[in-house]
Amino acid sequence: GVAYIDNWISPIPNVVFVFPGSLGNNEKNIAEASSHETGHAFGLQHQSTFDAAGIKLKEYNPGGGGWAPIMGNSYSQALSTWSNGPSSLGANILQDDMAVIARASNGFGYRADDHAGAVGSGDALAIDGNAVSAAGVIETMSDVDAFSFVTDAGAISLSANVIDIGA
Repeated sequence: GVAYIDNWISPIPNVVFVFPGSLGNNEKNIAEASSHETGHAFGLQHQSTFDAAGIKLKEYNPGGGGWAPIMGNSYSQALSTWSNGPSSLGANILQDDMAVIARASNGFGYRADDHAGAVGSGDALAIDGNAVSAAGVIETMSDVDAFSFVTDAGAISLSANVIDIGA
């Protein structure tokens, strides 16, 4: 993909490019590249890796253990998120991706919290027969959405339905 850094707020046209054919027309890779390039438009640098002496090892942090930063190289990991880590500008220059995206100069902040986050104050789940449901948005890196329900004594079984790609 291709994007100018900060073109969301600059006189440069507000456009980013992603080339699906170069990504094998793979929908996960297209989504990762789209998020990454949009991050540049909102002012983000790459998330990089450095050694103990501060020497850059990789421009694009590949993550590991199933996770990678969106502004790194997240194609081969199951989960990618906006991150708070070393930017490509230096080992000691941390970039909080969410804070940069939500900064005032971009013209918007964080979405208002949709659900309480404390145990005991969770919103009641909707009940339909033997099924319960709820939906929420994690608005910030520290957000927690709590939900509650009441059941009779005995064992219960709960499952979660999440999106197929990038859950």
